[in-house]
Amino acid sequence: MSISIIKHYLFRSMSDKFGLIIQVIAPILIASVMTSIGHNSAEGYGHLVDGHDMIATGNFLVNMLIFQFMSAGYMSEYIHYDFKSDRRWRLLATPVSLNKYVFSALAACIVYALISGFAVLAFGYFVFNVYMGNIVIIVITLVLTAIFSQLMGMIIGLCTKTASASNALVQVVGWALLIFSGFFIGLNIGVITDFLGTYSPFSLAVDAIFYSGIFTNMDRINDAYRSLGILAGVTVVTAAAAWLVVRSRPV
Repeated sequence: MSISIIKHYLFRSMSDKFGLIIQVIAPILIASVMTSIGHNSAEGYGHLVDGHDMIATGNFLVNMLIFQFMSAGYMSEYIHYDFKSDRRWRLLATPVSLNKYVFSALAACIVYALISGFAVLAFGYFVFNVYMGNIVIIVITLVLTAIFSQLMGMIIGLCTKTASASNALVQVVGWALLIFSGFFIGLNIGVITDFLGTYSPFSLAVDAIFYSGIFTNMDRINDAYRSLGILAGVTVVTAAAAWLVVRSRPV
């Protein structure tokens, strides 16, 4: 990897106004609206714990994770627009290997995903007084989800022929992970939903944060460590898969 190339891709990502809307503005707006609706529904009931807004806490943490998984599109787009287009020949003319460009782009996408995730959390904290709970577990979970998502985008980008197919597949895989986790819709179609409801990356990330003591009735720190450990294992396996794909499908 190259620091200068990482800076280049990070600047490109942060200069993308549409991406800024999707990665930062959208989760903040959605979480804010859901919090407002929750406040109206919970009128007369306590939703503040030691001054922290627990309705906002759940909404901001969950939306932060959702959009982390959806950020896989960044890496998949770079794969197609830079390494599977006419730009590829320009890169081949440089003394830097294409793989070095690819992994530098991956690093930049991970950093950008982290910046956007922390921006969402910061807004929730300073505006809605979101409760951070075990901040170490939240940070580690955010780092792992950012790495997993960009690796997933990298694999999808390398395995698809067109940018449109890549973007579509990113959305399909991302939403499948969310829906089949059972977090939004109570699906019950046997072993698949049972497994993904417990072991999908999204379920593991949510459990790691929520079980770490965010909510008093979910203070199960050992379960939080277990979910975090499995999520780390899933990320390592995804990294190994990405490396094998790079070796078998060189850019």
